[in-house]
Amino acid sequence: MASTLMFWNKQNSNNSNNNNNGSSNGNGNSHNGSDAKNTKNGRNWLHAPDVLVNGHVAYLVKFLGSTPVEQAKGIEVVKEAIRRLQFTQQMKKAEGGSNVKTKKVEITVSVDGVAIQEPRTQTILHQFPLHKISYCADEKGVKKFFSFIAKTSPAGGSGNGSLSAASDDTHSSHSRDLEQDGQQQQHECFVFVSSKLASDITLTIGQAFDLAYR
Repeated sequence: MASTLMFWNKQNSNNSNNNNNGSSNGNGNSHNGSDAKNTKNGRNWLHAPDVLVNGHVAYLVKFLGSTPVEQAKGIEVVKEAIRRLQFTQQMKKAEGGSNVKTKKVEITVSVDGVAIQEPRTQTILHQFPLHKISYCADEKGVKKFFSFIAKTSPAGGSGNGSLSAASDDTHSSHSRDLEQDGQQQQHECFVFVSSKLASDITLTIGQAFDLAYR
């Protein structure tokens, strides 16, 4: 079963090429492979394919939060989610003062999926196989945001437990989706803040999709 990802990337190709050093410059860390550009279908990818197939790429960012959304994709859906989360953060700061800080997390990306984890303990907070992610966007305003929309269960579950390889999990994941239709799965938008890495993360997830479902 093929899977597609829609993504919104505001950086033009020239800006992307100037900033596509995520892993090698210390801002994004690749594991089990070397970082390199790879041209596929006219697009300049950030990493050598084996980095995402046999390992993963990690990015340290600030986690603004997540909120349910009514649609699975769309830049306006993402913008509204960001506005809601920013308002919530402002309310928390008004109540808690300077002690309220945006939490730092590590996003890991591979052909198996996307995981959000605590940087020090490596405790996984959320994780999604790629077929659960329907939309990615990086949006530049006063701050630079990276966001993705993923399918979640009503109980707040992220994905389906441990990540599994997209190529091996196609039939089982499709069966789980059919089983959970009756559970009224919802979509949730996850929003992160990063002044330098937002575009890189969007492109890295796009490359993971390309490798997993080509």
